[in-house]
Amino acid sequence: MVKEYPDSVDSQTAWLKKGGKYRFGYKRHHFTDNEGLVLGMLTTKASTNEVANLEQVSNTADLPEGIPLKADKRYQSKKNSELLKE
Repeated sequence: MVKEYPDSVDSQTAWLKKGGKYRFGYKRHHFTDNEGLVLGMLTTKASTNEVANLEQVSNTADLPEGIPLKADKRYQSKKNSELLKE
């Protein structure tokens, strides 16, 4: 069954409850250098978990081989640890 939305509703967004508050919309995931310059960015619906998309975010940035990467604790998982080792 396909859920249908009225034309006035953005079907690509979703609700998220964070800190006891509900939010509706999108979330941006960034790759930046030490100076804060954005090297890559991925936009997802607000309910997307950070752990699930580290590879997609990293694919948006043209990163040189062998550079050290730092990530927010929310990206910590066995799969992401293996990805960062590569």
